[in-house]
Amino acid sequence: MKNSTLAALILMTAALLTFFSCEPFDNPDNTDPRDNFTGNWTVNEVSKLYGTNSYSVTIVYDPSNSSQVLIRNFYHFGFDIDTYAIPTTGTITVPEQISCSHTVKGKGTLSKNKIDWTYTANDGADIDSISATYIKQ
Repeated sequence: MKNSTLAALILMTAALLTFFSCEPFDNPDNTDPRDNFTGNWTVNEVSKLYGTNSYSVTIVYDPSNSSQVLIRNFYHFGFDIDTYAIPTTGTITVPEQISCSHTVKGKGTLSKNKIDWTYTANDGADIDSISATYIKQ
């Protein structure tokens, strides 16, 4: 009797692990976290070096990396310059990288159709500290 109870318990545990081990815990509705970040954005930027600026950026899916996006015109570099970023649920991170001869890095927080950013840009001579707000168009 003990062996059959133990065997039944082991089978039930294995069945539960099989059914629940593949569930996505971090994204239960299986949406791509990049979806909320892609599109056209109006940027209102305050730079330590350049003051207040307004311009547009476009954020698109990175075709070579399914966990990244490309920001076109980041730091007003131009729409032909792509700066990559990694979005998660509610945040977006620009890992340290060289973009348009600048070392850039920073982080943004998404709230509805707005991203609040802080980032730096270093051209080798000066380090700029920036705060920016992206508003989805």
